[in-house]
Amino acid sequence: MHRFNDGSNGVGDSSGNVGSSETCSNPSGVAFEKHYSVQHVAELWNFGVDKVRELFRDEPGVIMEGCEESRYKRGYINMRISESAIRRVYAKLTTHRK
Repeated sequence: MHRFNDGSNGVGDSSGNVGSSETCSNPSGVAFEKHYSVQHVAELWNFGVDKVRELFRDEPGVIMEGCEESRYKRGYINMRISESAIRRVYAKLTTHRK
């Protein structure tokens, strides 16, 4: 379990506050980053949607939500790609190889 402040009561600081105003006004981490749709990234990079899905399938920082295919219904997966994942994959794709 992650604690914002390790105060005397074990939950927050001694005044009972959990976290500081600085932490709440400037959140960090992938969960608070802007996330983009596959279509948006495909348009930015001039790639096909299938190629973008392939590039980001196993990348950390990608939200994948959907349902599995059943006998009567086709499966689908919605992907939302974090800004840090986009930067990471872009860096991988643009490295110069000898």
